[in-house]
Amino acid sequence: MPQQHDDKRRGTDWWERGIILIAILFVGVGAWWRLLYIQQVGLHVDEYVSLYAATRILDGGLPILPSGMFYGRGLLTSYLAAGAMALGGINAVIGRLPSVVMGALGIVVIFAMGRSEWNERVGLLAAVALALLAEAIDAAGRVRFYAQFMLWTMLTLWAAYRMTRRPEAGWRLPWLVVTFFTLALFTQEEMILLYPVIIVGLLLWNGIGVLAQAPVQFVIAGGAVAMLARFALERVGPIDAFDAIQTTKAYVGLFFAWQSAWDGFGPLFTDDLRPVWSILAVFAVAVALFVLLWRRRRLAALAPYHQATLYFALFFAAMWLAVLTVVGESWHEPRFMLFVEPNWLLLGAAGLVLIIDLVSESRIWRVAATSGAVGVLVWLMWPMAGDALKPLTVDYTAALEYVAQHRVPGDRVATPQPPACAWVMGTPCSYYARGLDYEPYVVRKNGHLVDRWTGALLLSSASDLRAAIRSERRIWLVVDRDRLANRYDAASLETIFEQFDVAHEVGSTLVFVADSLKPSPAYTVAQTAEPPLVLGPLHLVSWHATAPAAGEPFRLVLNWAQDGSLRDQISTSVQLVAA
Repeated sequence: MPQQHDDKRRGTDWWERGIILIAILFVGVGAWWRLLYIQQVGLHVDEYVSLYAATRILDGGLPILPSGMFYGRGLLTSYLAAGAMALGGINAVIGRLPSVVMGALGIVVIFAMGRSEWNERVGLLAAVALALLAEAIDAAGRVRFYAQFMLWTMLTLWAAYRMTRRPEAGWRLPWLVVTFFTLALFTQEEMILLYPVIIVGLLLWNGIGVLAQAPVQFVIAGGAVAMLARFALERVGPIDAFDAIQTTKAYVGLFFAWQSAWDGFGPLFTDDLRPVWSILAVFAVAVALFVLLWRRRRLAALAPYHQATLYFALFFAAMWLAVLTVVGESWHEPRFMLFVEPNWLLLGAAGLVLIIDLVSESRIWRVAATSGAVGVLVWLMWPMAGDALKPLTVDYTAALEYVAQHRVPGDRVATPQPPACAWVMGTPCSYYARGLDYEPYVVRKNGHLVDRWTGALLLSSASDLRAAIRSERRIWLVVDRDRLANRYDAASLETIFEQFDVAHEVGSTLVFVADSLKPSPAYTVAQTAEPPLVLGPLHLVSWHATAPAAGEPFRLVLNWAQDGSLRDQISTSVQLVAA
């Protein structure tokens, strides 16, 4: 079995010095990938609201948005982005830099955690994996909270583990636990899910009597105060942000949405070659449990290697239990599991080192096998890291810049992405144009439904669109093809195609413009297909069209049904063979 810090003569041993140098190299490699991301990958739609919140902080000190909502999600991230832009100028690359720094620091921390609580080789393997992990590169390239949240969570759990093993060791560790927990909580409120697990860990390692110790009471009380303060911040401003989201897109409840959770989070640990790492993690936990149960030892009496394995596995398992039972389905997205992925990386590295050491106690073997494992990791993960630089993003920035260049005073702008408009143009759009599933994203203000962030007036139907177009002022509509297909009902889509003309196109993002309300086309031809025409997963059930006439537009509306969801966008074309 591996020993804690099995490489002797810490600080002077050539192998340890080599490991530290390799780890430093991969911190640089990880930072390089993340810097490439911020320069090559366009803004994700969620980044616009973080950037806009940062500009509101620069203007008034608080991220209170025009809708009246206090933007508390990723609060610390917004302030870090605001600070960076105050120093380096207001642009997206500068706003992304704090995430790059936090992502690189995360590689440093995971190496230090592995080195301290298992051994140097575990730390190195986990650091290499995190440096090249595609979703970690993506997270550390965005103006979002994911990289920061991962960093603060690692530091919280590390300090909590140290305190759990020595709860009587003074006040430094309790202060660190509360400080890092608070930083994590004010970065993302999801940290609340790990608060009870910290207490459970203290009880499992030390028994009920540990609750009588003042440092433990301080941690429990400090965490509770931090959570109350975080909840209070959600109520800053005229609109209760927590209630607005909980009532339409619930954070927590008794959902037991097992299938949804597995569909959302399972691929993080089962896709491609990831099952190998998951098996290694399970092996490390199984060995630790075997030693615990077979030898009938207390947790605190286990070898430090196995204690660390079980402690960090406890949090990983607890997070899975939470998402399977109490986390709302709307939040079953891989990014919301990212903050405990370092636990998985450390456990997998611990399992791999166990296997290496079970084969032989030879120092040469361990050096060679670990070096080989690092090489294999790099060989397998390097292409995946490259894939992180090829995400499917939509270019609202360039499309809205086109509108800004060509609009005249009095023009109005509508879009299903109002924060993008507010960031690019410096002021909110006139309208939030979305016809389907808009409820979680609007609040009521002055008797009207508006976008929950920018306060843009909601246009949710064909009649709303027509009323907006009917005004004497020109209206622009900026929307990407995916949202055009999925955010509007059939009547709204028909209105868009009838009333707007395409003025510009950037990638998959379209810029429409309408000067005035046009008469509705006279559809004189209508036909139903009996039976429907089957074209792959699509069924053509009916169509209606205008009469073909020389010099006039020919309009044809096809009504499709589909079997299940479509994974790929399908384009249709019509050939007029006789008229």
